[in-house]
Amino acid sequence: MTHANRLAADLQRSDPGADVRTDSERALALFEECVRGAPSIDAMIWMRDGFRDHMNTGKTLEQALGLAPRRGEHSARLRIARIRMRTALFDAWKALRNGRASDWACTVLLCKEISSFKTEIYPGWRARGGPPATVSELRSALYAAFDSGVDVPETADEVHKVVMKATR
Repeated sequence: MTHANRLAADLQRSDPGADVRTDSERALALFEECVRGAPSIDAMIWMRDGFRDHMNTGKTLEQALGLAPRRGEHSARLRIARIRMRTALFDAWKALRNGRASDWACTVLLCKEISSFKTEIYPGWRARGGPPATVSELRSALYAAFDSGVDVPETADEVHKVVMKATR
């Protein structure tokens, strides 16, 4: 039984009415903690157990970590790309948030930055293989979002939904 499954079983026993996510959803949530750079003890144990399972059984790393897609799910690669994009977009938002009057005002400003970055800056940086060495935190985060391999939201409503979900 994987660590994520043990956590779910414990939760189910302690609260039979709890909303228990699928194994894949739990694994993805733990992976997201690791991507954000602040993994919990549970996430570190999940990674350790997954790597051990991978090395000892020959399962793919996706399978061992519980990230292999099931019927109807997107691939782990796509889900991870989305996490990378959302994390980078939130980092860009935080870079702008400093001193802004409201979350919404920051989101509107970020949408303007996304629009200009997409057309004026990203194509050149991508052609050169990345941003210059001295780049602002905002531009670095926007580059990471666009370089994630998934579409970056551009409307204020879409961007706000992403960054507000990340603040929870």
